[in-house]
Amino acid sequence: MFLDTGSQRSFISTSLACKLKLKVIREVKLNLASFASQSVTGEYETVGGRVHLGKRVVRVKLVVHDHVVTPIHNLGLESVKKQLEDCWWRLDTLGISPDEQYTEPEITAMIQVQQSVVKMQLGYQVSLPFKGMQCPSNNYCNAAVQLSALEKQFQKDPGYRESYQRVLDTYLSSGFIGEVSDPRNNGYFMHYFGVRKESSTTPLRIVFNASSRRKGELSLNDCLYTGPNLVELLYDLLLRFRSNPYAVISDIIKASL
Repeated sequence: MFLDTGSQRSFISTSLACKLKLKVIREVKLNLASFASQSVTGEYETVGGRVHLGKRVVRVKLVVHDHVVTPIHNLGLESVKKQLEDCWWRLDTLGISPDEQYTEPEITAMIQVQQSVVKMQLGYQVSLPFKGMQCPSNNYCNAAVQLSALEKQFQKDPGYRESYQRVLDTYLSSGFIGEVSDPRNNGYFMHYFGVRKESSTTPLRIVFNASSRRKGELSLNDCLYTGPNLVELLYDLLLRFRSNPYAVISDIIKASL
């Protein structure tokens, strides 16, 4: 007899049903899918019986079926061990598996970044992954117009200007930015603007516009490899988070150009 409180049906073998002389209540048409086997549809007899659980007597309805569990072949300890190791390895490397296929430009971008990593006092520094000898064009006029529009916003909102200045001062003291001696020198000028956030730690975040360019010329983004998408799926993260007893979480304080 096979009693399963978590299943829709409980089962009993034909021989045991005859031995207990259980009466057939009715026949039902069922689609049964036993363990390790395919589902089978057929007509099955249902018998009634009573099960003694301590002082309690519970009435049950049992489906007469002789093959509830399909025999499982012995695979051997080493075979099972190898399957478990392969399964855990695939789980541990979800989203970062070395077998993932990257395009040639994505591989080139990753190699350039990896070869340029330098450990600094306050973090790490990497070079931008340029496409060969391509360089962005001089966009001083565009940047000057955009800066003028930003200054008008500062005049309307002095608090915005103060927050913006504090962020720039932090960038300057941290070595993220530096003063240019000749602002009209041939180079690329990346406009930036502030994005206010409902956060006590970062109330204002400066966003750089690396796509700014003059018509028909190249921007900074045009000259850089995009690189692969390294943002992992939430599903993969949740699986790895649950697969080990301890989890370590870290965060990047600032990432700046």
